[in-house]
Amino acid sequence: MQYVSSVIWTKIQAKVAYTTLCRYVWLNQTNSIRLMTLATARPDVLGAIQHITDWFNSPGLADAWTRPQGEKWTIEQEVAHLLRSTYGLVQLYGEPARVNWRPTDRPSRSYDEIVAQYNAGLEQLPPTTNAAIRETQPKSLVEQNTAWHQTLAAVEALLPTLSDMDLTGNTVWKHPILGPVTGLEMLFFTTHHTYHHLASLKRKQGNDER
Repeated sequence: MQYVSSVIWTKIQAKVAYTTLCRYVWLNQTNSIRLMTLATARPDVLGAIQHITDWFNSPGLADAWTRPQGEKWTIEQEVAHLLRSTYGLVQLYGEPARVNWRPTDRPSRSYDEIVAQYNAGLEQLPPTTNAAIRETQPKSLVEQNTAWHQTLAAVEALLPTLSDMDLTGNTVWKHPILGPVTGLEMLFFTTHHTYHHLASLKRKQGNDER
């Protein structure tokens, strides 16, 4: 664990049980209690992306699309971030990027370990705001909805082409908090990242039913 301090690692260990509990609560609400594993990683990430697809059709979204959120991203800006990061799967696993993969024989971290390490790492970062200063014209809800469906289709086409060895036998990227991640760990992280932003988007929309 050369990419995190010993202080962060102790927090990770303390948070694994809490992260597991939170995940089981969410899965229980969807009547689908199961561990996130190599066998489920592909459908899990597609399920997370599909939840965003469904959210695009929620009532009142158009009215809240560019509504100011203080120092936070607007919904439009947060969706733009989520689009870039989600399409990153297609870029990381595509043929041009495979030259940057590095073989590894270390076991992939579990979903819970990835989430706990990521959250602990976030706590070590200096306070920042998500306020984005962009000179470009915001994209419309219709434009981003179309882009999201295209991203979903690209990920759906990509995942069946990935072998289990592709996911577990290579590091595909060096994450700024997680360090080098295997293909499987990247799927775990994307699943968590997508649900994290879905919750944020619902709060900003004022449509959080939790």
